[in-house]
Amino acid sequence: MERFSIDHWVDQYVDAVMAAFRTRIRFIGLQGSWGRGEATPVSDIDMVLVLDAVDYTDVKKYSQILDNLPYREKSCGFISGCAELEEWEKSDLFQFFNDTTVIFGSLEYILKSIKREDVLRAVKIGACNIYHGCVHNAVHEKRTDVLQSHYKAAAFTLRAIAYLKKGIFARKTVDLMELLDAEDREILRQGARLSEEKCISDTLFNTSSALLIQWASRWIVKSSQPTKTQSNFNREVGTTTHQRNIVTQMVDGIVGKNGDESIRHKLAGRASEYWMLIDEE
Repeated sequence: MERFSIDHWVDQYVDAVMAAFRTRIRFIGLQGSWGRGEATPVSDIDMVLVLDAVDYTDVKKYSQILDNLPYREKSCGFISGCAELEEWEKSDLFQFFNDTTVIFGSLEYILKSIKREDVLRAVKIGACNIYHGCVHNAVHEKRTDVLQSHYKAAAFTLRAIAYLKKGIFARKTVDLMELLDAEDREILRQGARLSEEKCISDTLFNTSSALLIQWASRWIVKSSQPTKTQSNFNREVGTTTHQRNIVTQMVDGIVGKNGDESIRHKLAGRASEYWMLIDEE
């Protein structure tokens, strides 16, 4: 059987949607583990397609395009019109923008609409959903695959937490680990342990559920607390958009836009700390 190549599959996908929708296409992107370079043989292919507008005829046409591509069982993702995306919940758009690899077009217009309070709301909503889902699973379903999915969701919430604290969105898990405190890192580690276990014992299920519920509870409360003054809050959670742009330009100048990601994250983190010290002065 021919070995799967994500690059070859994406090329086929782009050719197919370009032929079907032509000038109506505003954006094509790749999300998820394939976009982050962390895919496994069982990972879905999360494609993003944004058109000028979408009706049900377009939805059916798009479904047919995917049906005709190889590895249909891997196909996943999102299709939308521009107007819907522009008015989408901003806390969702924060993750959407930062976790998407651009193939065609641009999402920069989305970035301009995302504020710091949207990122904080992403943390709160994520923690609330994880808390509810994990408690429900522990009481009712008691399914290990559901618990694993909640740990996977927690990784996205942790990216928002790291962004609030450091002003950096770490797509790769190894980079994210460096930005988190000990309690948050333990959630990533426990999620990795669960994904590696072929048979999860009752003891591991219970300890993992308790850990995730406690973590989600902490962040529900923390994300709901008054933020003192906005000035103090800005210092606490990171840099301003203007400062982050300057940090990005500095890092690009040192290691280049295509430089080693781990080095880029370390330099950006140091630069962000420098900006916060300036704010305190």
